[in-house]
Amino acid sequence: MGQADELKRIKEKELIAAESSPKEIRDALAELDSKFEEIRKNPSLSQTWYGDDNTYKRWASYLWYSPLDYLVKLSVPVYIAHGARDTSSPVESDDAVRDRFRTLGKSNLTYRRYDDLDHQWNEASGQNDGPRVVGDLIDWLKSMGLSR
Repeated sequence: MGQADELKRIKEKELIAAESSPKEIRDALAELDSKFEEIRKNPSLSQTWYGDDNTYKRWASYLWYSPLDYLVKLSVPVYIAHGARDTSSPVESDDAVRDRFRTLGKSNLTYRRYDDLDHQWNEASGQNDGPRVVGDLIDWLKSMGLSR
C-alpha cells in the first residue's frame, strides 16, 4: 500500500475498534481524502500535518508512492517482518506484498507475520519480543549465507 492507503486503513481500523457507525467511518475517510487532495494541490514547506516536522512538501513526496511496484522487480532475496497488532503501519500492506509475489510466481520473498506483536515488537502484555524477531532475521540471513 502507498502511505495514503495505509493511513486510511489505520483510521478505518481505529474507528471500527471504537465501534463507530458506517457513516462516521465514511466521513472520516472522506476527510482524509480531502486532506490528501489539499496536500497534492499545495505541497508547501510552510504547512504541516500530523506533526510539526511533517510538511505538506514532505507528505507530497511519498504519500502516493507504491513500493510494491519496485519490490516485485527485485531478484535478490527480500525479507519483511510485520507485527499484525501494529497501529502505525497496517499489516495488510505487507500481506499485499506477499500476495503479489505469490500471484507473480516470485519465490524471493520471505515474509514473517507476527500476529501477536505490535509496531515495536511488543506483545499485548507489553513484553518486548524483539529478540525473537531479530533471531528469525539472523536465521534467515544464515540460511542465505549472509551471516557469519
